Amino acid sequence: MTEAGRYLVELEKELRLDQGAEEEVLQELYTHLQDRVAEFCESGYPREEAVRKAIDRLGPAKSLARKIHEARSGESWGRALLAGAPHFMIALTFAFHLWRSAPWVAAVLIPVIAAITYGFRKYKPAWLYPWLGYSVLACGSIFVVTGQAISFSSPWYWLMSALFLPPALWLAGSIFVQALRRDWLFASLALLPFPVTAGWLLAFEKGLSYQGRSFEELDLGVALSFVALGVTTVTFVRLRKRLLRCGLLLTATLAILMLILPARGTVLVFLAFLISSLLLLPALLEPRLKRSMEPAWLKQVTGGG
Repeated sequence: MTEAGRYLVELEKELRLDQGAEEEVLQELYTHLQDRVAEFCESGYPREEAVRKAIDRLGPAKSLARKIHEARSGESWGRALLAGAPHFMIALTFAFHLWRSAPWVAAVLIPVIAAITYGFRKYKPAWLYPWLGYSVLACGSIFVVTGQAISFSSPWYWLMSALFLPPALWLAGSIFVQALRRDWLFASLALLPFPVTAGWLLAFEKGLSYQGRSFEELDLGVALSFVALGVTTVTFVRLRKRLLRCGLLLTATLAILMLILPARGTVLVFLAFLISSLLLLPALLEPRLKRSMEPAWLKQVTGGG
């Protein structure tokens, strides 16, 4: 690989933009490098030295990538609201006690499928990842609800599990990998509803602060927590700086969980575990995935050079 190619590969690892935007940026930078190299060669520099000087003019790849990311990562209000839409739909489902209504649940699945299909065809934009997270959550919910309906001990349930679980696990893994390839923060964004859902289930199961109240009576509280998730997601997508995005995910999720669960004893440990899983696991896995990825885009961007 040429020195310019290595520079672009290092830059791509830090850009963290959607595929279409990355290809556009890399093509522009490669063209810019070619122009600068040609200018230096005309001034009498050997080609190798001309390439190094052109790269030096651009600056370190990480620094340049950070500047480009901050300039191009913020989304419009329309796309930000689209990212928060699945949280708001879930909030409506609980606010109006519609979660037991099969027609409503089916109606909610339609925009989820449509958004995911459209998003994958549009280079996986930032607003897509919350929808991907809910698709995995929906698969898990269907699995549990079906088990309750036909009995977990039924052979039909285990037959269904054998047929359903492999594609469901493949879907979950594919979504997680797709998010990591973009940015580990987007993997965390896709996972955002999971700790809140787990928090509500734990609170109801253990009777923490909700003694004598049925799950239906908690609908308004559940709805408000998902509204908070929607507001968090909209703000996340609008922000440009990664540090602010990371801090927002951490503080917002912790605040919501502390409202759901009393912050004492084992609950504090539970909260700490959820938050670390939400933020640290994707961060730890991303470098492994990045190293395993071949820069197949390089030939397309550089025209095979």
